[in-house]
Amino acid sequence: MIAPSRPPSNVVKCANAHIQFLCERMRPDEIEQWEALNGCEFNADDAARGLMNLGGLKFAVIGADGLPVAAGGFYEDIPDVWGGWMIGSMEGWDTHWRSMTKAARWLCARLIAGGARRLFIKSLVSRACAIDWYGRALGFTHEGTAFRYCFGGKDLGCYSLIPGGQP
Repeated sequence: MIAPSRPPSNVVKCANAHIQFLCERMRPDEIEQWEALNGCEFNADDAARGLMNLGGLKFAVIGADGLPVAAGGFYEDIPDVWGGWMIGSMEGWDTHWRSMTKAARWLCARLIAGGARRLFIKSLVSRACAIDWYGRALGFTHEGTAFRYCFGGKDLGCYSLIPGGQP
């Protein structure tokens, strides 16, 4: 993974308003994942509160109209182990994928430089485009699948980035 020295100019510190705005416009595959992990019908306010309450580092990608098109970040799960998340609008992924990738790479590199020993992402295995992005764009490796882990019996994939390579 080649990390940029700084995030793109349309990447800003994430505010709660960015997350609320994006949860109200969340992509269908992201809604499906939220429901599978939470066991209830999607509620934008509940999803936004959950993401707002995650600690760690967060960023937002801003479109040409000044509105957020994506937000993401990493929270410290246990010391030096960080879990990633990202939400975006359809327009965000369609037109700002490059800025989103550069921002995510920059944040991964920053965490690793700060001593992170493991970064991870969990995703429904049905989210093929997201999973492809984790591997090809961010350098994450598929570690395994937790079969029938989620509500409704959906499978959850586990992906990681280990500084120095996978064991």
